Amino acid sequence: MKPRRVVLPTFELTEVCSPDDPGARPRTLPTPDGPLTYYYRVVIADDVAMGMNATSDHRVPACAIKLFPVVLGEDGKPWTEVCLQIIAKVIAMAGEVKIHTLLGYADDLLAYLRFLIATNTDFTVFPKLASLRPTYKYLGYLNRNIESGAISKKTGRRRMGRVIAFYNQLIIEGRIEPEYPPWQRRQALVFFSTPRGKTAKAVETTDLSLGGTGDANDFDGTIQDGGKLRPLAPEEQIEIIRALTALEHTEMTLIFCIALFTGARIQTILTLPSSAFSKSPNGLSEIILSVGEGIADTKKGKSLTLYFPPWLYQAIRVYIQSNRFSIRRDRWVRKCIQPYAEPLFITTHGNAMYDTRKFQSDFNPLAHIRHPKTGQVVRTFMAERLIPFIRENGFPKFDFQFHDLRASFGMNLTDEGMLKVERGELKLSELRNRVRTRLGHDSTATTDQYLDFRKKVQLHSRAQEDYESHLTSLAKLACEATQ
Repeated sequence: MKPRRVVLPTFELTEVCSPDDPGARPRTLPTPDGPLTYYYRVVIADDVAMGMNATSDHRVPACAIKLFPVVLGEDGKPWTEVCLQIIAKVIAMAGEVKIHTLLGYADDLLAYLRFLIATNTDFTVFPKLASLRPTYKYLGYLNRNIESGAISKKTGRRRMGRVIAFYNQLIIEGRIEPEYPPWQRRQALVFFSTPRGKTAKAVETTDLSLGGTGDANDFDGTIQDGGKLRPLAPEEQIEIIRALTALEHTEMTLIFCIALFTGARIQTILTLPSSAFSKSPNGLSEIILSVGEGIADTKKGKSLTLYFPPWLYQAIRVYIQSNRFSIRRDRWVRKCIQPYAEPLFITTHGNAMYDTRKFQSDFNPLAHIRHPKTGQVVRTFMAERLIPFIRENGFPKFDFQFHDLRASFGMNLTDEGMLKVERGELKLSELRNRVRTRLGHDSTATTDQYLDFRKKVQLHSRAQEDYESHLTSLAKLACEATQ
């Protein structure tokens, strides 16, 4: 059997106990000799911290989550050391469970397990010759995969980092005692940007580092803004809107328009509640919508402000009153076990398109889903309908990722602002602050990538009429598409 990662719909950390212990529950298992009954109870958070047994049923469980990842070996049995570390991570998160972090950790350790099996390597044995130690062998393996293009340097660095963290914890807990060190420690300076400029910090690293900060490329037409984003050319943006209009998918049209005209990330867009669109847009040049802090999920949970053009805000209000939305909402209500805010975007089956952080953190013993909802329905629509449609209609090599719409919004905002700077109607510092605020950047260094983008790709300044015409035609097309 091939090593794999499975996801349990629910998981509670329990312990075997006596029938008369507080919180004891019976469980009966069938055996060849007849039914076997034993008693167990949920481990309480206080017990983990104090080393005590449970005395009350109302205290918080130490580890109770939905979507618990388990790494299985060739024999189909869980990899004990990884499972224990995932449980420890859940306990450390103290209610703020990050499902994607846990799944990513499990996937990277699964990749390591497959390497161990393929190379017949014992992960606990560290011989005198460094090149034969599992950590150094894995470093060489990752480097070869990076050179061949099988994985990116970013992926390789993340996997190596998680393997190092895995061993660190095993050594701290005394689960393994390597005869020779799994790596050599060393000091290094890390340079990074802050709102006040660039600074450096001394950190302890290892000689297992793959080096660098990512794939080498001085400028490849992308912007580093929560990932490598490619601002789409004006004609590409128009083709996307035209394709959405032709495909007649109301929800997707609204989702893509929100991304292109507000710069919101997919996580924020798909966790917007329908109740956020109760205000009338009459007479307003922009409708301000605050997100974060329970209104809609944002990156790192910080508070942000979205600025909606009135036509888009009104199109959403019309959609909420439609029969199409009513049918989806009714299906969602029938499925919803716990009281959550009604999402704006619901699938035809009545599911939310993106699980909120609160939904992920709230334990529900009746949950049966084995994968988190992270906007897969949008990416599937792009891969199976939107991009093929555009390729078949005059752009055979067209491709993009959803997050590129955010970069496109940022560049549209920058290009429009630069025209005002050239006319003396706006200061460059004011434009920088406007772009930074609307995109929610912590660092002006990220914002400056937008301001410098045109210069880097050596594009000539476009005339005022060109950009105003582009933005006007884009808004008109999108408005017609959402009617």
